[in-house]
Amino acid sequence: MRSRLLFICILLAVAFSAACQQAGSSAPFKKYADANEVPKISVADAKKEVDTGAAVIVDSRNEIVYKMEHITGSISVPNGSPKEKYDAVPKDKKVIVYCACNGEGTSINLAYQMNQAGFPNTYAMVEGFQGWKTAGYPMTKGE
Repeated sequence: MRSRLLFICILLAVAFSAACQQAGSSAPFKKYADANEVPKISVADAKKEVDTGAAVIVDSRNEIVYKMEHITGSISVPNGSPKEKYDAVPKDKKVIVYCACNGEGTSINLAYQMNQAGFPNTYAMVEGFQGWKTAGYPMTKGE
């Protein structure tokens, strides 16, 4: 009886220790092997993530087009920018990148580059700029 009780106590201690370690640690940083591994996110899901404060939106288009019109609150980091431009983007949130091209090519490329530079949660937004605008979500002109 005593050995069973000791065995149960040991099992509980191991289980409790594992649960505490898991709760206190975050998922390990994963560098994508290539751009094909960049996950995609829908416009609606991106909006929800931004509204809760869990994510930021990054515009991968050039700065001239960004100044004409962009998603409200987005951060301009044109594709091909020097890595110093990434400093404006927080690493502790999801980074949702959008572009204006079909197939998310530019946003996937920038999301991949940012991941390689140390951003753990980068996503490409499906339908990008046009999808956001068509959904009637907030846009800003002339900044």
